[in-house]
Amino acid sequence: MGSGSADVSAFSRAANAIELRKAIRIIAGLVFLAMVFFAGRKFDRIKYLISLQTRAAELDALPPKFRAISVEELIQTGLAAEKRGDWRDAVERLIAAKRKNLGLPGAPPITTGV
Repeated sequence: MGSGSADVSAFSRAANAIELRKAIRIIAGLVFLAMVFFAGRKFDRIKYLISLQTRAAELDALPPKFRAISVEELIQTGLAAEKRGDWRDAVERLIAAKRKNLGLPGAPPITTGV
């Protein structure tokens, strides 16, 4: 009779070990996903900082009248110019906004013949 209970306890310990391994794998997977997300966010930030430094010359090439205007204001005034039919001013303002903020949706960033 004693050997039967020893087999059951050994089986139960093995089952507990398997469940523990499964739990550890799930936790490790979640930690890995969190680390990948964190690294991806850091990569985006590093990429943004590098692009800021490489875009300095391009930002200096903006017309002087748009340098002190924020991106939001450029977009608002560009859309207003489009509504009133002043297409040239609208295009200039929207392109200047795109050059200042590459994250804006729409056309790809304008390169300056480099």
